[in-house]
Amino acid sequence: MRAKVLLVHAVAALALMTAFSPGAVPGSVVRRPVLADKYPTFARDDRPDLTAENQVPASRPGLGASLLSHYDNVIRRNPNDPKALFDRGDIYHSRAEYDRAVADYSAALRLDPAYWPALLARGDVYRRTGDHVRAIADFNNVMTIVPSNRLAYFGRGATYYAEGDYDRAIADYDEALRLRADSEVFRLRGDAYLGKGDNDRALQDYNESIRLEPGYGHVRLARCGIYLDKHNWERAIADCSEAIKIGVKFPGALVARGRAYAGVGQYDRAIQDFDDAIRRDANSATAFMGRGEVHEKQGNRDRAVDDYRRALALDPQHMKSLAETALTRLGVVP
Repeated sequence: MRAKVLLVHAVAALALMTAFSPGAVPGSVVRRPVLADKYPTFARDDRPDLTAENQVPASRPGLGASLLSHYDNVIRRNPNDPKALFDRGDIYHSRAEYDRAVADYSAALRLDPAYWPALLARGDVYRRTGDHVRAIADFNNVMTIVPSNRLAYFGRGATYYAEGDYDRAIADYDEALRLRADSEVFRLRGDAYLGKGDNDRALQDYNESIRLEPGYGHVRLARCGIYLDKHNWERAIADCSEAIKIGVKFPGALVARGRAYAGVGQYDRAIQDFDDAIRRDANSATAFMGRGEVHEKQGNRDRAVDDYRRALALDPQHMKSLAETALTRLGVVP
């Protein structure tokens, strides 16, 4: 049971990280942050087209140099232009150069304290970098200027979630959803309910998120985790398979499906998924633990012992109880 709970929360954490963070894997695509993707449309329509910047491969971060050079020139000509400072900060934000982004957003706010897009963006940077007090202060200030700004509730809710304050996170997501239904906010509220241990409400929100956006792979993976916890193996297999088909590369998707296959007695398919997960991440303690359990069920004692020992060595904090119990069950001293 503990392994399943850990998997459910790992899936939720990955989904949140993916939604808010630029890609960091060589060859992947860097997206501008979710908040920065959306809020400028509320501020003005004359911002430059950053579509090309949004698709900079992470292995080639220098592609944004021409845009940065452009804004450097604009700011040199008019250092008191808050919009130009904001735009340059937004580029730094997209490139995960957070100190520079904060400097530009702060400079824009010194020139125009009511320029709420800079407050919203700076709050997102503070949230990303773990400065939750400053993040919440910036989101609060946005709400003071624009009380119906759903993105401020969205960002503050994500900050509360990062602090483990799930009730406040849910309250903010409620308000964001009241202002506009959104697949991502349903998913995030589902994550918060999951954090509280309210799997039924989490499942309702994941269902609604998928209804609004069927191709949202990480939500399907999160829902798969809930079905695992409920021992609804067939639905877990369906969701994990769809997530993998959509393109979720997280090894945990294979681990989750492997556990579901084991639940219905399809041990060969379970072993194949655990093997694939280990090939992708040789340090996946949950994959070794899951494969060990299948080997044990198949009567392959030696292989089970090897996998349990490997899981324990990789993650003694979380696997100690499970792995030591399994090894003792097989007559082996942990």
